[in-house]
Amino acid sequence: MKKLLQKALLLASMMLVTVSAFAQVRVTGVVKDQAGEPIIGAAVMELGTTNGQLTDLDGNFTITVSNSSAVLQISYVGFVTQEIPVGTRTTLNITLEEDRELLEEVVVVGYGQQKKESVIGAISQVSNKDLLATPAANVSQAIAGKIPGLITTQLSGAPGADDTEINIRGRATFTGESSPLILVDGIERSFSQIAPDDIESISVLKDASATAVYGVRGANGVILITTKRGQLQTPQVSLTASAQLQTPTRKNTILNSYDSVVLLEEALANDGLPSQYNANDIAMYKKSVDGQLSGIDALLYPNTDWYNELLTNRAFSQRYTLGIRGGTERMRYYTSGEVYNQGGMIKNLSNDKYNNPSSKASCSRPSTTIRDGSSLYLTRLTLEKAIQRSSMQVLHSIRTTL
Repeated sequence: MKKLLQKALLLASMMLVTVSAFAQVRVTGVVKDQAGEPIIGAAVMELGTTNGQLTDLDGNFTITVSNSSAVLQISYVGFVTQEIPVGTRTTLNITLEEDRELLEEVVVVGYGQQKKESVIGAISQVSNKDLLATPAANVSQAIAGKIPGLITTQLSGAPGADDTEINIRGRATFTGESSPLILVDGIERSFSQIAPDDIESISVLKDASATAVYGVRGANGVILITTKRGQLQTPQVSLTASAQLQTPTRKNTILNSYDSVVLLEEALANDGLPSQYNANDIAMYKKSVDGQLSGIDALLYPNTDWYNELLTNRAFSQRYTLGIRGGTERMRYYTSGEVYNQGGMIKNLSNDKYNNPSSKASCSRPSTTIRDGSSLYLTRLTLEKAIQRSSMQVLHSIRTTL
């Protein structure tokens, strides 16, 4: 009887422990900063769940967690996130510390630099690491999708002429100039052909408080590009190599010459109009499609697939960049050179006297900066315009044949 009573007490105690382990716990507390001021809107979450609350105007919160083993995660923008085990406590006093690494980040604004914590305007920034993460033909394409409020539109895909049109927070006017002011190291100039490896950061100033220093020139926003500078360090050599493969997104399906003539004759008959081709012509076009014609007959009754004649299925591009960065107390330097060869989707219809194919663009961009901030950029862009001439000849031949 005594052993039976001991077993019953042991079972009851185990049940009590199990119930207490899984019982919900109500936790209250307050969240403050290091100065003792309450933090409004801080997120208090039970780690690993969707259970959470926000602090009120006095920094207070109340949350019911699943059990005493739960962990609370407290976070707020600009502060270091904390994780606090609940345990046996039902009241918590939490002090969040400022994230100094985030707040001390330097942001380029106007004619100088500020710490991120003191910036009040709408400014977005993209670093060199983010630019290099996307292999693109030029910088204007690389920033697409990386900066909130910045809209890029690519109007052409021709090699060497594929810069994008940039607007900040939409198009400000439909009649006047809507492009933002672009400054490279304080100088107004195009930046699309600058080597991505030479850029330290890109800042985009979007609202009036951020662009006020530029007056009316900053009405459409301002883009500030800061290039790399020399540093007090031993010389460091960097080499970047990348390759791209371009393919058509869609290829149209077109009729051959025989089907085109047959449908044209059918349309003319339906409209009661006279025929343009006799039975012999239609039979000759049928032979042309079957590959039975040669010589003058093949020229008189052509069946040419101009997509296959003019376009390729793929285009290869490659980029190589070499940079050297270093400096001493007396002089700091950064120098680099880039070779970029971009292939086009149009076949090599002609070559110029320098043996540059008409469907390619080659670009070499050496640049040098020294300690006083002076920069030297030399860009050699080779782009043969034979594509347009050849295309006009092809269109003329089509009209003449038909």
